Amino acid sequence: MKAAIKKTDLKLLFEFVKNCKRSDREIAKIVGVSQPTITRKRAKLVETGLIRQFTAVPSLDKIGYEIAALTFTNMKASASESPESLRDKERDWAEKHDEIIFASAGLGMGMDKVIVSVHKNYTDYQKFLTELRTYWAEHVVNIRSFILSLRNGERVTKDFSFASLEKTAKVS
Repeated sequence: MKAAIKKTDLKLLFEFVKNCKRSDREIAKIVGVSQPTITRKRAKLVETGLIRQFTAVPSLDKIGYEIAALTFTNMKASASESPESLRDKERDWAEKHDEIIFASAGLGMGMDKVIVSVHKNYTDYQKFLTELRTYWAEHVVNIRSFILSLRNGERVTKDFSFASLEKTAKVS
């Protein structure tokens, strides 16, 4: 059973999510504890894995990406390998592809995997898709893609961010 997250730890977590570049002193004032407590709690949140990394969310179009893609696949293990072996192979392949920003197993639309990736242009995306189809030929049952243009910001309804999660998080 997972240990409950303390209310102050959750509040601190979401202060980091909103803006992790603020000083511990600044965050201490907001959370209502001392600066050394914030420093200690920050280290504990990282150590326990509640915070995986501190990162910025870039404006992808401004750094040269034209396309984001959601690629859904249905995969099967070959007769000669176990599902665990296939998962390890998938993990290794995904780690070697820097354009992949998230990949996971899941369920929906008749698919069991999703890859979220970013690409400089459609040619780069096609190259990625061709490599995916070629490398995984004996495993892929089906591939479907949903492509998003990153060049037209006015089409974005809500920017990618975790900042609003604080309103829905369960506090114990």
